[in-house]
Amino acid sequence: MLEMLAQTTNSRRRCYFALWDGWSDTSLPPPRTFSIPHRTYVLFEGSIADLSGWRDAVGCPESSARIALAWPADHTWFMGSDVDPDWMGVGSSRAAISVLLGDRAFRAAKADPGASHPDDDLR
Repeated sequence: MLEMLAQTTNSRRRCYFALWDGWSDTSLPPPRTFSIPHRTYVLFEGSIADLSGWRDAVGCPESSARIALAWPADHTWFMGSDVDPDWMGVGSSRAAISVLLGDRAFRAAKADPGASHPDDDLR
């Protein structure tokens, strides 16, 4: 998904990634952190291409941790997910969202602010 979103930004080489600090199998370097209610994240900076090798870069190649938040420096999109692996949210332009919605590799749906957590019957 991030590869698709990368095509919509001019900041492919300068992106931010955040990892929840609660993964027990991940020993992180001295972090830059930030918090939101009920979660603290470790902040990394790099290119979108760096994302594929982040576990090796921080010395945790066998970790089950996943990047929770990602966004480019130009703020053209934002991707967020929680520790549960069954969903993520993306905020972006209508054009970028249309590309994601049209790709059958994803079980994508437009967000409804009044709806509860997405379920298996999205389409």
